Amino acid sequence: MRENGFFSRAIIYAIILYVISTLMDSVSIDGIGSALFGGIILAILNTLIKPVLQILSLPITIATLGIFSLVVNGVVLSIAAFLTPKFTIDGLWSAILASILFSILNLFITRSGRRDY
Repeated sequence: MRENGFFSRAIIYAIILYVISTLMDSVSIDGIGSALFGGIILAILNTLIKPVLQILSLPITIATLGIFSLVVNGVVLSIAAFLTPKFTIDGLWSAILASILFSILNLFITRSGRRDY
């Protein structure tokens, strides 16, 4: 997905956030504008904040065989919700579940556009 650029990632993230809000009652986004803003915020956080959190949590992530990375993803998604108007997530467990769903949808969307010959 790196070749897509920042704004392409932000749009993909916005679409995924909107889909997640329709699938989960504990996640809500009021409108496309909030989804787009949330996608931009999430793209920024994934670029700037998430790598720092991953490095800081590396010992715990190794000790839990990678499962703690789900918590890091949930925290990043919660921060995005906090910074985005009209985007709410009801608690950390909902954020973790939403981040799992986000990862699956992101993998599906980014892999469907690629062809490996």
